[in-house]
Amino acid sequence: MSKYYSLDLRRRAAAYCLKHGSGRTAETFSIGRATAVRWAAKFRVTGDVAIGKVGGHRRPALEGHEDWLRERIGSESHVSLRKLQAELAARDVIVSYFAVWTMVHRLGLSFKKKPARRGGHAA
Repeated sequence: MSKYYSLDLRRRAAAYCLKHGSGRTAETFSIGRATAVRWAAKFRVTGDVAIGKVGGHRRPALEGHEDWLRERIGSESHVSLRKLQAELAARDVIVSYFAVWTMVHRLGLSFKKKPARRGGHAA
């Protein structure tokens, strides 16, 4: 993973770019012209060039619906994830199939069919 430019360099380059332009700033500070332009624009708008939040985890899309999912799967244990997704959409909770899958597994409510339970196989 690459390292981030220091805040000191960002501030000096942004101030320099506002006075001397992006081409000269890029040569002087050994950064890209686009980088100089972005830093100068951010400095002009916000007054600082500090980097924003990097990384971290997103909150689950279905946070707050755990009880409903437990209750729904408890009432019909073999309900499909697609059906759950459609029922959530009917409740104005629009989420992806993967979001439903993730929450079901996070709650420990997943069901894996075992090969012995599959029909249609003659012994």
